[in-house]
Amino acid sequence: MSLRPTLTASLLLALAACGSDSPGTTPVTAEPPAAPVQQATCAAPVRLAVGETAELPAAADGGTLCPVSAQPGAEFVVAVVDTRAVRRAETGPEGYGLAFPGYTVAVSTAGQAALPDPSMDRAAQRSPHFAIAPEPPAHAASVRDRPWTLGERFPLYDPAVRAPRQAQVLRVYDGHFVVAAYEGDAPALLPRFMAQMDSAWGAIGAHAVPLMRAAYSRDLPVTTPASGQFLIILRDDPNGDVLGRTLNDRSFDAPRMWTDIKIREKSGYLELAELVSHEVAHAFQALYMYASRPDISMQSAAGATLWATEGGADLISFETVRRASGVEFTANFDARGAGAGPAARRLAERAHPGSGWLSAGYDAPAGFLRILASRRVLAGEPVDEAIREVLRGAADGWNGWDSYGVRRTGLNARMRARLGESWNGEDALLDWALAHAADDLTADPRFQTRSSCACTRSSAADRCGARSPPFPPRGRASPGCRTGAQPSSA
Repeated sequence: MSLRPTLTASLLLALAACGSDSPGTTPVTAEPPAAPVQQATCAAPVRLAVGETAELPAAADGGTLCPVSAQPGAEFVVAVVDTRAVRRAETGPEGYGLAFPGYTVAVSTAGQAALPDPSMDRAAQRSPHFAIAPEPPAHAASVRDRPWTLGERFPLYDPAVRAPRQAQVLRVYDGHFVVAAYEGDAPALLPRFMAQMDSAWGAIGAHAVPLMRAAYSRDLPVTTPASGQFLIILRDDPNGDVLGRTLNDRSFDAPRMWTDIKIREKSGYLELAELVSHEVAHAFQALYMYASRPDISMQSAAGATLWATEGGADLISFETVRRASGVEFTANFDARGAGAGPAARRLAERAHPGSGWLSAGYDAPAGFLRILASRRVLAGEPVDEAIREVLRGAADGWNGWDSYGVRRTGLNARMRARLGESWNGEDALLDWALAHAADDLTADPRFQTRSSCACTRSSAADRCGARSPPFPPRGRASPGCRTGAQPSSA
């Protein structure tokens, strides 16, 4: 693509040497590069000393950014972010799943090296997460006319076969969340799966539901007003790869939602807690968007971007496990410590997403939202309030425009209210990208990811090369890592 100087921002950080034997530039968390472009003509290479940062101007159309060199014995990190979608959102809706900033990070030893290709012109065109039902069929979940009761057998429309099937209520958690299964689906797996569900609900009920109510809506989502409950239906889908879905029947003038979850043989309770909390979060998101939209004719469609809906739901699921693990939100936790249990280790697996493709949703934008929340917490805001402002801001859009043209507060305004008028999304994306590589290798708090510790890599040397396994041998931490479980602050 042609890269215009006004469309891409970049930033660079030099760090102390970390023992790499491989000269040159090694991509660490980079997306596959686009078509090669010509090297820019620069007046002089950018030269950095240890600890210095510099903003790099974009090259002319068709060119990459200028080359960089660092002092002998130093390594440097480069981040490139495509900011077109951020700027498009200044005057209107960003769009649901259009090309959105990804990032490229590269690590190099001393000596001149070309920067990574900043061409990030990709699209994540996907169908909206909330399904549209023009008219509810007979026995659809959205037309339930009374509460469900434990053990009840009832007909329920199955969209997979386009006909009603018999289902049975297996659990009613907290009097509100109904778990049912289609009869005959995965009978050999169901008993163990429900045991895992019981364990998972301990974390969901204690942590996820209170957080979602604080972040999105004090009201609980319901499948129908007459039931006053929310249905979670378990299914067997041997040929499908969708583990969970949250469905919203937009035939009505208010959200009517339910979730279905695939019954699986290998599903630990932590993974199940993540999945269910993620899906239920979508129902809370729809409540927030609906309640804050003045035009009732728009019904319950979310209107938020993919990165906000899926990233926000993944932040909820991440927080569910973090709170169950007892790890502080800004603990810089090292999951290899002797006090780390399964929840803390699961937390570390997801702490540093391997991709910066925000438009794809899920863990990448969740990592970005988490670091924004941590900035607010370090500025003195309580954890739940910080997460609420970040999640609502993401759902609002950068400047408050949703895809229906409704305007809310917006992420920029919410962040500036806490961190100052100079805050902007482009710099925040760059700082987050650099923190992936620089975390715990620099003392600069700007490039720290306080909710997790980069010492989950086996050694500092590995930070200069390819990605290493998530859980190396214990006891080899980068400077600044803390070991052992920490009391939870939220």
